[in-house]
Amino acid sequence: MPEHRFTIGICATDDSVNMARLLDLVSSDAIPEDCRITDVVVVVSGSSDGTDEIARTFTTSLNLTVITEKARKGKSDAVNRIIQSMKGLHLILINGDALPDAGAISNMMEYMVDGKNAVICALPVPAETRCGATVRHISSFLWSLHNTTMETLSRNGQQIHLTDEMIGLNSQALLPLPEGTVNDGAYIAARAQHYGQRVDYCSKARVFVSVPSNLRGLYRQRRRILFGHMLVRDMTGSSPGTFEFSFLRRPLLCLRIITRTIVSCPEGLPVMPWILSIELLAMMGAFADRKSREHKHTVWTRVKNAAWR
Repeated sequence: MPEHRFTIGICATDDSVNMARLLDLVSSDAIPEDCRITDVVVVVSGSSDGTDEIARTFTTSLNLTVITEKARKGKSDAVNRIIQSMKGLHLILINGDALPDAGAISNMMEYMVDGKNAVICALPVPAETRCGATVRHISSFLWSLHNTTMETLSRNGQQIHLTDEMIGLNSQALLPLPEGTVNDGAYIAARAQHYGQRVDYCSKARVFVSVPSNLRGLYRQRRRILFGHMLVRDMTGSSPGTFEFSFLRRPLLCLRIITRTIVSCPEGLPVMPWILSIELLAMMGAFADRKSREHKHTVWTRVKNAAWR
């Protein structure tokens, strides 16, 4: 049986609180017998809290490479550095502020080695936070909507959008990201589907994601994400499989998605006016950014996160 060789790539900035536990999980998680982690590549960009030093001094039996960039150049640049340095045939990318659940890496590998999926992502779950109830409920509802949209569109054979927090790429999908890419997961998924490659998500691989700690941070995050989705359409000619773009093409299907989300996440109902207001303002801001072309969000504006803090 051939051995499937994987590289684990981590993109980080000021993630000192999470880096050690993330590397510990990568080092200790059991992986399938026919798989092997050849190396771990960590790119730390513009860190001011010693994240790169924590990674560099971490004790592990894995082949660990830490690349330090003094200035942030955007996540697409960090991903390209990982692709250039990796020794495996396949790549699992993890955000420095995310934390895979136990067994998530193994489940991702098993789902990838069947040879059918070019790109997959883990199932994002908001981490436990100490932020206010309003922000917590909004974040919970938006992530639930994201996951329900992925599940429904995938089941109906439609183009889907993948989350950036933890994503797996096999050898045929390992292409450099264009300069200026904002949402790497959305771009990679759209590009793969444009070339007829199979894209899916692994529901058995959960990844805990940090969420903004206040409404201002949530608005800024949503504005960047929506702009990034618009940019994907400009770059690939295909709209990403997100709820907002899918609603324009298949409104009845999206009405079923929103209904299922409300049923599964009823705490979103009381904060629905906040959700609609933030989404409307974020969409207006994203359109303004796209029109001006002066603020491209290539280097993400860091927001204060509640998880891991």
